[in-house]
Amino acid sequence: MFRKKTVVKVQRRAREMNLSWSLDESLTDIELGKLIFPKESKQAPKKMPDFNFRSELLFKVIADRSERGSTIVTTNLAFSEWTDLFENTSMVAAL
Repeated sequence: MFRKKTVVKVQRRAREMNLSWSLDESLTDIELGKLIFPKESKQAPKKMPDFNFRSELLFKVIADRSERGSTIVTTNLAFSEWTDLFENTSMVAAL
């Protein structure tokens, strides 16, 4: 069962791709999907986030919090592996 929003999106995308109904009846759902949503994206690749900035921001939040009380950080990494995630080793040691 399709939701109305999904159908509207498919219709809008079909217009963008210059597809109109009625389509060839021998066209399969997979072939139609490839026509409407081709694999090649015309969008620019996504920019990676600034992990250095984010790790410094996390450190600041934890440092500010430590002035008021204890903070617990959970992770699936061993503490020795934190430097793989956070580039600043002195910051990891301070945590």
